[in-house]
Amino acid sequence: LSAYMLRNGYIKSNIQKAFTRGVAGYIEHGTIFREMFKDAKQRQRAICVVWSDLANAYGSIAHMMVFFALKWYHVPDEMIEMLMDYYAVVMIMIISDEWTSDFFQQQIGVLQGCTAATIVFDVAYQIIMDFHKHLTNNLNMGYTIGYSSVTVERPLYADDAAFVQRFPDVAQEAIDAFFLGTELVSNYGSQTE
Repeated sequence: LSAYMLRNGYIKSNIQKAFTRGVAGYIEHGTIFREMFKDAKQRQRAICVVWSDLANAYGSIAHMMVFFALKWYHVPDEMIEMLMDYYAVVMIMIISDEWTSDFFQQQIGVLQGCTAATIVFDVAYQIIMDFHKHLTNNLNMGYTIGYSSVTVERPLYADDAAFVQRFPDVAQEAIDAFFLGTELVSNYGSQTE
């Protein structure tokens, strides 16, 4: 699934650094942020960065959202069927010192500990980021470092998103669009299950 998403350009490894083979995401993002801030300081340019980290990110992705995302990105039907069958049959039990639950089916969230969970999450979250890009097409997003052609707009590590721009009013519009996107995605998942 990861190779498919990267090969077809649905997930771009220069933006989404999480769970991508051979990519040291935190190091790459850390380096690019250091360079942006250094450049802004040296050239006395405005820079505004908004960081977002979804609460309970893995637990918030509805299974129907996963299904929708897989279809949206034209993942082969055999792979979609295998993943959705897996989510349909996995049963969970909670055991504590005081009590033990009955087995139950997980209705929302990707299964942490599952080897497919990371890429399934990335695929579902990519819908939010694509929607955000669409909503902010008219904004002057990004910061160009120095006199280079390197412009940073939306670096992403799993659900840890940063929205980079030059001015606070654009930053506010970018974050408003992000929250609108997450709300629409959340509502989609809750209405279809």
